[in-house]
Amino acid sequence: MLFGLISLLVILVVIFNYPRPEANPSLNKSRIPVAVTSTSFNDFIGQITAVTGQSLSVTMEQTATDGQVTTKQYQVSTDSSTTLLRTTPSAVTTAKETIAFSDLKPGDSVLVAGADNLANLTSFVATRIVKYQN
Repeated sequence: MLFGLISLLVILVVIFNYPRPEANPSLNKSRIPVAVTSTSFNDFIGQITAVTGQSLSVTMEQTATDGQVTTKQYQVSTDSSTTLLRTTPSAVTTAKETIAFSDLKPGDSVLVAGADNLANLTSFVATRIVKYQN
Protein backbone atom coordinates (compact mmCIF):
# COMPACT_ATOMS: atom_id res chain seq x y z
CA MET A 1 0.00 0.00 0.00
CA LEU A 2 2.76 2.42 0.99
CA PHE A 3 4.74 1.50 -2.13
CA GLY A 4 1.67 2.25 -4.29
CA LEU A 5 1.20 5.67 -2.71
CA ILE A 6 4.87 6.53 -3.13
CA SER A 7 4.75 5.40 -6.78
CA LEU A 8 1.69 7.54 -7.41
CA LEU A 9 3.36 10.54 -5.79
CA VAL A 10 6.50 10.09 -7.93
CA ILE A 11 4.39 9.85 -11.10
CA LEU A 12 2.48 13.01 -10.24
CA VAL A 13 5.70 14.92 -9.49
CA VAL A 14 7.20 13.83 -12.82
CA ILE A 15 4.05 14.76 -14.76
CA PHE A 16 3.68 18.19 -13.24
CA ASN A 17 7.39 19.03 -13.43
CA TYR A 18 7.91 17.83 -17.02
CA PRO A 19 8.82 20.70 -19.37
CA ARG A 20 5.80 22.03 -21.23
CA PRO A 21 5.85 22.45 -25.02
CA GLU A 22 6.94 25.84 -26.26
CA ALA A 23 4.75 27.95 -28.52
CA ASN A 24 7.33 27.42 -31.27
CA PRO A 25 7.36 23.66 -32.18
CA SER A 26 10.88 23.89 -33.66
CA LEU A 27 12.20 24.53 -30.15
CA ASN A 28 10.65 21.27 -28.97
CA LYS A 29 12.78 18.93 -31.07
CA SER A 30 15.44 18.37 -28.43
CA ARG A 31 12.94 17.55 -25.68
CA ILE A 32 10.67 14.81 -26.94
CA PRO A 33 10.27 13.25 -30.38
CA VAL A 34 6.97 13.70 -32.16
CA ALA A 35 7.12 10.09 -33.38
CA VAL A 36 9.28 7.18 -32.38
CA THR A 37 11.56 6.20 -35.23
CA SER A 38 13.21 2.85 -35.87
CA THR A 39 16.65 4.18 -36.74
CA SER A 40 18.30 2.65 -33.69
CA PHE A 41 17.29 -0.37 -31.62
CA ASN A 42 19.02 -3.45 -30.24
CA ASP A 43 16.01 -5.67 -29.50
CA PHE A 44 12.59 -6.42 -30.96
CA ILE A 45 9.62 -8.74 -30.63
CA GLY A 46 8.90 -10.99 -33.58
CA GLN A 47 7.66 -14.38 -34.67
CA ILE A 48 9.88 -17.34 -35.50
CA THR A 49 9.29 -18.45 -39.09
CA ALA A 50 11.99 -21.14 -39.31
CA VAL A 51 14.53 -22.98 -37.15
CA THR A 52 17.72 -24.26 -38.79
CA GLY A 53 20.60 -25.72 -36.76
CA GLN A 54 21.38 -23.11 -34.11
CA SER A 55 19.78 -20.18 -35.94
CA LEU A 56 16.31 -18.75 -36.37
CA SER A 57 14.44 -16.80 -39.01
CA VAL A 58 12.41 -14.16 -37.17
CA THR A 59 9.94 -11.72 -38.71
CA MET A 60 9.44 -8.33 -37.07
CA GLU A 61 6.47 -6.10 -37.86
CA GLN A 62 6.74 -2.32 -37.50
CA THR A 63 3.75 -0.01 -37.46
CA ALA A 64 4.49 3.57 -38.55
CA THR A 65 2.71 6.55 -37.06
CA ASP A 66 0.49 6.66 -40.17
CA GLY A 67 -0.60 3.05 -39.50
CA GLN A 68 1.41 1.50 -42.32
CA VAL A 69 2.78 -1.93 -41.35
CA THR A 70 6.12 -3.13 -42.69
CA THR A 71 7.88 -6.41 -42.01
CA LYS A 72 11.55 -7.23 -41.78
CA GLN A 73 13.10 -10.70 -41.78
CA TYR A 74 16.13 -11.42 -39.58
CA GLN A 75 18.50 -14.38 -39.54
CA VAL A 76 19.33 -14.78 -35.85
CA SER A 77 22.28 -16.96 -34.87
CA THR A 78 23.06 -18.17 -31.37
CA ASP A 79 26.31 -19.05 -29.68
CA SER A 80 27.42 -20.28 -26.25
CA SER A 81 26.88 -16.84 -24.72
CA THR A 82 23.26 -16.45 -25.92
CA THR A 83 20.77 -16.52 -23.05
CA LEU A 84 17.57 -18.45 -23.80
CA LEU A 85 14.57 -17.78 -21.56
CA ARG A 86 10.80 -18.33 -21.39
CA THR A 87 8.21 -16.03 -19.82
CA THR A 88 4.53 -15.15 -20.18
CA PRO A 89 3.46 -11.94 -21.94
CA SER A 90 1.39 -10.97 -18.91
CA ALA A 91 4.14 -11.65 -16.35
CA VAL A 92 4.12 -8.91 -13.74
CA THR A 93 7.52 -9.89 -12.42
CA THR A 94 10.72 -10.40 -14.36
CA ALA A 95 10.90 -14.08 -13.38
CA LYS A 96 12.02 -16.11 -16.38
CA GLU A 97 12.83 -19.78 -16.88
CA THR A 98 15.93 -20.95 -18.78
CA ILE A 99 15.13 -23.07 -21.84
CA ALA A 100 17.01 -25.08 -24.47
CA PHE A 101 17.31 -24.01 -28.11
CA SER A 102 15.15 -27.04 -29.03
CA ASP A 103 12.22 -25.37 -27.18
CA LEU A 104 12.06 -22.68 -29.91
CA LYS A 105 9.61 -23.53 -32.70
CA PRO A 106 8.17 -21.79 -35.78
CA GLY A 107 5.20 -19.67 -34.73
CA ASP A 108 6.65 -18.77 -31.31
CA SER A 109 6.67 -15.10 -30.31
CA VAL A 110 10.10 -14.05 -29.08
CA LEU A 111 11.96 -11.02 -27.87
CA VAL A 112 15.37 -11.04 -29.56
CA ALA A 113 18.26 -8.86 -28.37
CA GLY A 114 21.58 -8.21 -30.05
CA ALA A 115 24.68 -6.26 -29.10
CA ASP A 116 24.53 -3.92 -32.11
CA ASN A 117 22.03 -1.53 -33.68
CA LEU A 118 19.68 -3.92 -35.51
CA ALA A 119 17.96 -1.30 -37.66
CA ASN A 120 20.38 -1.74 -40.58
CA LEU A 121 21.16 -5.45 -40.14
CA THR A 122 19.44 -8.56 -41.47
CA SER A 123 21.56 -11.12 -39.61
CA PHE A 124 23.26 -11.06 -36.22
CA VAL A 125 24.20 -13.17 -33.19
CA ALA A 126 21.62 -12.83 -30.41
CA THR A 127 22.72 -12.01 -26.90
CA ARG A 128 19.29 -12.98 -25.51
CA ILE A 129 16.14 -14.69 -26.78
CA VAL A 130 13.00 -14.70 -24.64
CA LYS A 131 10.15 -16.98 -25.72
CA TYR A 132 6.67 -15.75 -24.77
CA GLN A 133 4.58 -18.67 -23.50
CA ASN A 134 0.79 -18.23 -23.34
